[in-house]
Amino acid sequence: MRKIFLISIFYILFGCTEEGKTYYYTITNNSGVNVEIIPYTQQGDLILGKKTTLLNGQSINKKDFDGTPGGGSPNIVRAIPSDESLTKVEFVFNNMKKNIYQKCGISINGIVGDCNNIRNIFREDYNNEQNEVYTITPEDYQNAIESGGNCNYNMCKHNFF
Repeated sequence: MRKIFLISIFYILFGCTEEGKTYYYTITNNSGVNVEIIPYTQQGDLILGKKTTLLNGQSINKKDFDGTPGGGSPNIVRAIPSDESLTKVEFVFNNMKKNIYQKCGISINGIVGDCNNIRNIFREDYNNEQNEVYTITPEDYQNAIESGGNCNYNMCKHNFF
């Protein structure tokens, strides 16, 4: 019995580490127009089958458990439905204007993503807490790039970088 007690004490003192964290993500559309959120594959192709439409005032929420010891790191784009880890996302406003956000990093071709854009959903500002909220604003809509007509994914220009 004493041996079990000592092993239990040892486990409590040295064996218990934080076994992950639960994260809560919310993306809210307060832009004044409907917004489609479209993820890209790792190869840079649109994943139209995972497109999410947010009506004005609507939100998507996700509770995400990261079982990595210490909880890994927050990533609000996990709220966007996809079967892969996202590094690029497109927001299409009212089927007429859009913003493309890309994870910041360095590739053999140089810097990837607009690391200085304060609205980039991949910035650490939106990915550093257990409770993260990203709000799509009227300014996002105003600052979005005109698509030159109906943005129907065949005519819409996708070469912004």
